Amino acid sequence: MSTPLVQVELEKIDLILDILEEYYKSGKINKKREIHSLFEHDLNFPYGDETLFEVMCHPYVLVKYLEYLCRRLLNNIGEVRLARRKVVFKNCMKAPDEEYIRIRRFNPIGTYCGMPFVADDGCFFFWHDEPLLVTKYMKNQILEQPIGFPVRQEVRIMSAIAFSLQRGAYSFSLSYDTYDIPADILGENNSFCSNSRIQAIIRIFDRMKDADSHIYIPVTNSRKFDFSTQAYHPEKAKIFYQSFNITDELALRTCFLLIKSKMLWDGGRLYSEDACTNLFISIEGALRLIYQRITGKSNFAIKPTTQHIAAVFPNGEFWIDLLDDIYNKRVQIVHPAEAKWMPELSDDDFYDNYDIAIDLIFYAITGELLPRKVMAILDTANLTFIKKQISMGG
Repeated sequence: MSTPLVQVELEKIDLILDILEEYYKSGKINKKREIHSLFEHDLNFPYGDETLFEVMCHPYVLVKYLEYLCRRLLNNIGEVRLARRKVVFKNCMKAPDEEYIRIRRFNPIGTYCGMPFVADDGCFFFWHDEPLLVTKYMKNQILEQPIGFPVRQEVRIMSAIAFSLQRGAYSFSLSYDTYDIPADILGENNSFCSNSRIQAIIRIFDRMKDADSHIYIPVTNSRKFDFSTQAYHPEKAKIFYQSFNITDELALRTCFLLIKSKMLWDGGRLYSEDACTNLFISIEGALRLIYQRITGKSNFAIKPTTQHIAAVFPNGEFWIDLLDDIYNKRVQIVHPAEAKWMPELSDDDFYDNYDIAIDLIFYAITGELLPRKVMAILDTANLTFIKKQISMGG
């Protein structure tokens, strides 16, 4: 026999199921006042916010609210009630070929770009001083990666921003805190930036997580993020975005590994080996992409690639030795017999090579050079000095 509290919860579940069943018969959501009353009392939302109210009445949000109600009940009573009306519940979910929106949040580690970036299939912008990445994708793309991993469109936009810097490095410390929602929740125009519906979605889903202790994820906008706009080239970012082919597996992997390397490096020196491993592999990926660009072939040969780099990049002849050094360090890390139990890696092993990786990847994707970096010039001058010292026997 159910307690009065459990009975109230079951009545809420039945009410939402009745509303959804009617929706799939008529195409309309009825009893909107009842829906608003439930959200107002259950999740403490204020009355009068029209945008919030419209999002509450979307069938997908109602499904998520059903799941939330079931989690609050003991002994799977709510799940049993749903099982009796399985057809209604299953029909609430979109087909795999439907268009979806992903809202991605980040961890407050490292430095983020302080300027918004608007693209055809997504947008990087800010809400309450928190960076957000919103992208549009087909739902069947989720089937190709584990939960929380970025979809192809996310890699494309993050790469365009992170790899369009004259100097320095941006972070994209990925959080598992993502919301995947049908695109029609955003309304007819499906607008990304400054969209009040995006904000409403975050408020609703955050509130349901806050009230559900065993899946609680802290609200990230209560934490401080660092932003910078120095050395960022918005026009170069647009060129990179437009040149990036999201069906190119090598380009996706190369860029994602470089993004991940900075994420790992900012996570602490305990992850320095992992960061450098990702970095070195991404540099090899960039070299392969450059070879494909200059030859049109899918195989790889290092010599014509480095010869091309030496001819195209300012002071590129010095990079041949640097790339050889990167390869040797990668061998020491990847092959256990070649390294100490803890490889010797310095800040320069990461930052200097990260700068090189950005230059190579930007050229590999766009066929253009980034404006010359101050740090790269200093590195080249230092390398020349070292070579002179060696030749003098110093």
